[in-house]
Amino acid sequence: MVAGATDASNLSVALNTGTAGVYSGTNAVVTFTSQNPEMADLALGTANVALSATVNNVAATTLAKISGVGDLSGGALSYTLNFGTVVQGVNGGSTALSLTNSAFGPADALAGTFNLSALQVGDPFLLGGFNSFDSLAAGSSLAGGLTVGFSGTSLGSFDRIIVLNRLSTNGSGPDLGLAAVELHLHGEVLAVPEPGTYGMMLTGLLVVMLGARRRTARQAA
Repeated sequence: MVAGATDASNLSVALNTGTAGVYSGTNAVVTFTSQNPEMADLALGTANVALSATVNNVAATTLAKISGVGDLSGGALSYTLNFGTVVQGVNGGSTALSLTNSAFGPADALAGTFNLSALQVGDPFLLGGFNSFDSLAAGSSLAGGLTVGFSGTSLGSFDRIIVLNRLSTNGSGPDLGLAAVELHLHGEVLAVPEPGTYGMMLTGLLVVMLGARRRTARQAA
């Protein structure tokens, strides 16, 4: 290679990213020689090239119920939080959730934004903590957690979806977009029964009880 030239093709290093971990390979040794067609080669010694790399697992997301009345089910990319049925005017309670970067070993941090556009004005769902976040390290949970409340203010059956758009980040390369995670919210609010309805229910119960007593009396005779 002539003076002033650069060899950008004959030296290369490859990294196998199949397994996460911190790697420090044996140093590569480069031997230099000064060459002149009219003279014997002159050894210039050697130089060591240290090889090291970190291969990260991709960030992951897990939602879990901490406390509250809602029933959380599902996993992976789809969860459902079901508050069941409440009567209009009754507070259906709330649920506290944790959001964790569940990747293990050397792993990327998790960043995310919540898409709440499916929720409508007047919905009975009350949200807390659903803000954008970044740099959530592997094994760490979102500070403050997430809360979802359900109030019996509006009649109807409600199904809404919160979408978490995610990125896996490590500061050493472009962020990696991950598949979105969906949290389905479900709950139903029924009207308060009319007073006459309670009377009919009581009458029906008395009829059933009277019929049962008559059958018992006949069997005893």
